[in-house]
Amino acid sequence: MAMFVAGAEEQLRRGLTDVGGAPIALRVLGDSPIELTMGLFDRVFWATQSNGLVRLARELVAKLDPGWLFVALPPLVRARLDSPEADYADYRRIAGLLTEVDQIALLADLVAKARTSVDPDILEVADEYEPIPPCRQTLGDSGGKRDP
Repeated sequence: MAMFVAGAEEQLRRGLTDVGGAPIALRVLGDSPIELTMGLFDRVFWATQSNGLVRLARELVAKLDPGWLFVALPPLVRARLDSPEADYADYRRIAGLLTEVDQIALLADLVAKARTSVDPDILEVADEYEPIPPCRQTLGDSGGKRDP
């Protein structure tokens, strides 16, 4: 509880920046108010791309409202994929995340971008994720629940 008094968001941000502290910080976020995850979403998204942190980070992202993700994810995804360091692993992990959280429009953008690559491994990601799967969420859905 002392962490919350001392500035939980700042402490968790520091933990998420440190490779050794990130797993602990992600677990703490899992038991914290969702607003903390939202406030640290840039770091949580980074963790979805990091070896050893993918599952924990994806579980946190899946708890977030799909409408909020629709707004929050595009700038982070584009920044990562537009980076000169973006590679096969980035495309694959981001495509997997987008599929898991039903961000199908953004997945379609990723596939289109992958199609322009000269890297055969990145083209493989486009092949794997095309055709784009239908969104599992329905218009009448409430509370971020997904159809089975």
